Amino acid sequence: MTSSLWKFLNNLFRVRTLHAVLAALLFSAAPALSAAGVPVERIDRFDVSARLDSDAGLTVTENLTLNAAGVHIVHGLIRAIPVRYRDSSGRAVTVGLEVFSTKLDGKNIPWKESREGRDVFIRIGSADKVLSAGQHTLELTYRITKQIGFFSDHDELYWNVTGSEWEFPIMKTTFRLRLPGKDWGEGIQRIAWYTGVQGSTDTSRARKNPDGSVTASRLDPGEGLTVVYGWPKGLVTPPALSTSEKISNAAFQYAETVCAALNWIGAAVGACLLLRAFLRTSSHSETVIPLFHAPDGLSPSLARWAVVDQKDIISLTAEIIALAEKGYLKILGNKNEGYRLKMTSAVPDEPEPMAAGILTALFLAAKTDELPLKKYKYRYIEAAMSWVKKLVNRRSKQLTEGNGSPLALSFAPLFTGSAAALIFAWIADADSAVVSYNILTVFLSLTALLASFKRRRRRKTPFRKFLSIYGPVLPLFVIMGALGAFSLGLKYTLPGVLLTLAGLPLRNRLTRWTAEGRKVLAQAYGLEMFINAAEKDRLEMLSAPDDTPELFEELLPYAVALGCAKTWADRFEKVLAAASYHPQWCDMNADMPFYSRDFISGLNSLSRGFSSTLSAAPGSSSGFDGGSSGGGGGGGGGRGW
Repeated sequence: MTSSLWKFLNNLFRVRTLHAVLAALLFSAAPALSAAGVPVERIDRFDVSARLDSDAGLTVTENLTLNAAGVHIVHGLIRAIPVRYRDSSGRAVTVGLEVFSTKLDGKNIPWKESREGRDVFIRIGSADKVLSAGQHTLELTYRITKQIGFFSDHDELYWNVTGSEWEFPIMKTTFRLRLPGKDWGEGIQRIAWYTGVQGSTDTSRARKNPDGSVTASRLDPGEGLTVVYGWPKGLVTPPALSTSEKISNAAFQYAETVCAALNWIGAAVGACLLLRAFLRTSSHSETVIPLFHAPDGLSPSLARWAVVDQKDIISLTAEIIALAEKGYLKILGNKNEGYRLKMTSAVPDEPEPMAAGILTALFLAAKTDELPLKKYKYRYIEAAMSWVKKLVNRRSKQLTEGNGSPLALSFAPLFTGSAAALIFAWIADADSAVVSYNILTVFLSLTALLASFKRRRRRKTPFRKFLSIYGPVLPLFVIMGALGAFSLGLKYTLPGVLLTLAGLPLRNRLTRWTAEGRKVLAQAYGLEMFINAAEKDRLEMLSAPDDTPELFEELLPYAVALGCAKTWADRFEKVLAAASYHPQWCDMNADMPFYSRDFISGLNSLSRGFSSTLSAAPGSSSGFDGGSSGGGGGGGGGRGW
């Protein structure tokens, strides 16, 4: 990245940051500004009326009264509605959604639909019209299917009224339901509700009204209202199966047989080629010595790839910790409140490629200097993760000899057979157990296939010595794998088990490293050796440095990347406690002495903060039994545009 480009991005970033700061000030000062007659961006009322048809379709009308101030709400709103879920057995469910109309201030206005992941986004408003500051009304009417749960003693609607992904506070929310042939609220036997963030069971901020509606008080951004309505059976007819569903059910009947056959055919072809590949491979070994400092050019993510062959969320976590230690960003928050990444002003004009890519993905692309690790920010985390993978992939091609491994021809048929079985199971919408068994088989087959190109784990002993040590117990491994797999579906998993057992002894002989690659590999293992060294081993190491807070921070990103963070923190616990250590790059345990268990728990929580969860499918579980805010159908959220 050139200096001029970086400066341009920083200028753009500062402008967007100013907008974000202004928006935050408006939200925090909402009560005072509202009393003074100044418009602030919020939703004053979120009134929802749902009419249930006898064919189990649900027609929903959402009436929103909102305040626009030209910060986020410029042209209108974008309403996100989930249309893809998972039922209680893990089976994918796609619901039907049809938008009937949208109105703004009582007048019909255009809308546009787009699909992103599990959500349909409905963009309401016109790019040619800018809303005036102040209060506006918006109405959205749509019909959605497959929302009703049919249980043995009752039917019910488990409905996420508002969704928990709104960027604005919702001051008041009301929901009412009309059953077929009934008046509003008539014929309903039981009502429950939940408010708060995803998974909350709080009921204190909502109430049931005499007419059967439910009203909730203020919901902050990220919070929502979920209701559960139950009524006697017989009022609603379960929807009839479509032609595609009938075909899916027919395929489901033969899914087990077809999946088993595909797995075993692929295994038979691969087994014939495996012996040949096994006899023709060659291995390389390098002498590993402990390294006390990270060498130039060896990033934490590259070290993780070299040692454990992973380019995952832990790689991104390690790189973010490294950037924080360099002063490029700061990690704020805790595992209870959630984490935030805040960009600092210490970024040079021309940062190194890893830093430039991650900072651009997390902050400049998000147009903010402080990024919360929330589900609706997933695209920025994904972009940063993609950048880490891109750089590691680029470097790995320079360190290995490419795709010349003869084992690829041996493991490809095994993987192809298991992958074909999994695809058929998905197409046939097979039982979740069948899909799970085939996923396991694909995972094991893919492990062997990747091993034909890449080194999985370095062993210090030659292959023949390894075989002489572990060879006698290999038959026992086969028997244990077969017996263990039988309860899970032997006909699906056994090919993968056999493949994995066959691939394990070959892991030292798979990757063809270049001379530079063997040097980098030895460096990565040298760092791992020093980080994992016991006290006695460290004393025997020549010129080993003293344990200091500076050494702890220098190698902490590598300890995280190599899966040794707990060992590294435990080793330095007394040293850091004696030095009253508080990291400047995060506010973790800012007011407490250093405890390794709390520190590692925080790092693990930071990694988990990059992940997001999926909603459960409507009608697959009852909201009266263990329900929570954000459960059931509906949901989603919205934002201004």
